[in-house]
Amino acid sequence: MTPQLRNHLFDRYEIRRGKLAHRGSLRNTPIQIDDQDDNDSFTNFCNIFCIVEPSKNIRLELTGNFPINKAMADLAEIYKGFTDITRGKLVINITPDQIAVVTDLARLIRNTANMGSLVNNPHWFRIAARTSSSLMRFYRIVREFLEG
Repeated sequence: MTPQLRNHLFDRYEIRRGKLAHRGSLRNTPIQIDDQDDNDSFTNFCNIFCIVEPSKNIRLELTGNFPINKAMADLAEIYKGFTDITRGKLVINITPDQIAVVTDLARLIRNTANMGSLVNNPHWFRIAARTSSSLMRFYRIVREFLEG
């Protein structure tokens, strides 16, 4: 299932594997699943990457200038991940069958929309909604794969 899920994500996120193949194996290639574009502030955006690991786990990494609260840290810990508040990083490790936890993470992020001042990010109100939406899209894409 691992290569098929990885290929499904590459296809759905329109990632051209040919450009990546020259780096070697695609097994541990991070797939960017957020909706960042050239008009976004790189320093204020929350980047979301996933890696479909050979162990069949999905590693989700959120990095950027976003508030991480206790509920998010607890969720990361429950799913064998971690948070680094000073660097703005949250990692969770799930199996494809645990994909529903992504909806919980999306809800927690949306609930932080008014907390941008805690991390000196005046754009967080808008970016929180986009980050949450990107996570929900990822959830739907993985569910589509599992059901198909």
